Amino acid sequence: MKTESFCDVMQQLPDGVIVTDVRGRIIWVNAAMCALLACTPEQLLTHPVEDLLPQEELLKLVGLAGYIEGRDMVRDLHMFLCGPDGTRASIVASIARARFLDGELRVVILAREAGAREEALAESTRWAAAEQNRADELVRGRDALANALQELQRTQRALMDASRVAGMAQVATGILHNVGNVLNGVNVASQNVSRRLRELKIPSLQKLVDLIHANEHDLAAFLKEDKRGRAVVPFLLQLVQYFTAEQSELLAQMRKVEERIEYIKLIVQKQQEYAKTVRVTETIALDQLVKEAVSLNNASLMNQAIEITVEAEAEAVTVDRAEVVHILLNLLSNAKHALYDVQRERKLIAVSARVRSEQLVVSVRDNGVGIAPENRMRMFTFGFTTKKDGHGFGLHDAANAARRMHGSLVCSESAPDAGATFVLTLPRDARAKSDLPAAMLESGPPEQQVHV
Repeated sequence: MKTESFCDVMQQLPDGVIVTDVRGRIIWVNAAMCALLACTPEQLLTHPVEDLLPQEELLKLVGLAGYIEGRDMVRDLHMFLCGPDGTRASIVASIARARFLDGELRVVILAREAGAREEALAESTRWAAAEQNRADELVRGRDALANALQELQRTQRALMDASRVAGMAQVATGILHNVGNVLNGVNVASQNVSRRLRELKIPSLQKLVDLIHANEHDLAAFLKEDKRGRAVVPFLLQLVQYFTAEQSELLAQMRKVEERIEYIKLIVQKQQEYAKTVRVTETIALDQLVKEAVSLNNASLMNQAIEITVEAEAEAVTVDRAEVVHILLNLLSNAKHALYDVQRERKLIAVSARVRSEQLVVSVRDNGVGIAPENRMRMFTFGFTTKKDGHGFGLHDAANAARRMHGSLVCSESAPDAGATFVLTLPRDARAKSDLPAAMLESGPPEQQVHV
């Protein structure tokens, strides 16, 4: 067929026609296509056909390339086209390749305006695909969360092994307790995500798609006249609201997981810093030393709704940093456990640190259960504990650590149901000779050093 005759015939068609070269550039359009896109031929000629496709339709150009390379004619491909002024047309296209008398291979696109049936079917298919992609993404997130939990559990076991090797079992116990508390929150959030994913109304969505497919032969009439058809659009709106709410809730649960993982990262980071610490003295600000010990317990204190206050001077001290942190972790852990079963409006731990007469004095006070009179002289004895799951060497080990640094650890105040106060006293400069009384340094076992 001559090019002129072809153009004359195509110009009479009620459907839109676009002819492109092998590079996809528009070389001819008929009047019907111009009417569909509300433009003149001059506004389309020489432009690539991809300029007419919205962003979400660009993947269909891959198919167009296949037609040019020799695929058979494709019929009834639903897509959207956009005119130069933004006019958007929903069309059903048929695409074929043809070799004209001049020997050039060209692509012919025949487009008719989509009716209600094609519109509804295409929209429901796109919406179902989008919801399926969202569900797949949530499932991938759940799997990633499960992998993260396994990795955190491996880290937890590794921390315990490292603490045993380094002789820091008490430090590791406190840290792992913190990690365990946070992991409980992660586990709860993970279970919520899994439950909501299992309960997603995907079957309802599938039933809707099946219903539309079953009536696609006359979808417009089905949507207008059938009782079930009239319920399709309201049901779609309900599904959109439902999936939007579910997405918000799942994102909120994932944010909780992210926050708790950040807590765990901080706890692990602090532990790694102390695991690498060589047992040597170093100069550090007293307030920084105390706050670092407190930060290792922050996660578990927050979970138990325990309020902690810190008043510490910024004076420089020279001490065995790891040993001091080890002692403070013991004292904070005991204060925390003393508050577990107390029914109080405010559960409090107060930490005070100051320098007096070339000595650093750190006190840890709580308003917990207190210490029974019969236990005051035994609290520093190896193996003595009032905790159900205690091992009885925390305070004993802490008091011995204080003695190794030429200092003392004492219980200065205590009464049943009135809390307890423990005081750690050390030389301000571990390199200098201690000014503590000789009797305090050379006295018997730590359990004798109890002030009441």
